[in-house]
Amino acid sequence: MGRSPLLFPDPLRYDPARWARREDNNFKALAFGFGSRQCIGRRIAETEIMLFLVHMLKNFHIDTVCKDDIKTVFGFILMPEKPPLLTFRPI
Repeated sequence: MGRSPLLFPDPLRYDPARWARREDNNFKALAFGFGSRQCIGRRIAETEIMLFLVHMLKNFHIDTVCKDDIKTVFGFILMPEKPPLLTFRPI
């Protein structure tokens, strides 16, 4: 679906802003698919993501450069208005 010209103009062009537009983008891109035909590796990928996060939190002090509140915007998902600047120091 992500490469369908019926859903996206110029579908092969890299354009992350297509998800920020106001038009309805529900169910047009799901990373692992949906329902009975979803990716068989979904649970393994999610487990690897969690293991990576646990590893990072156990082995690094993570701090922000700026202590101001991070404003969020809603695009395809809730995301920071500007990318937060983080520092990672080994424990």
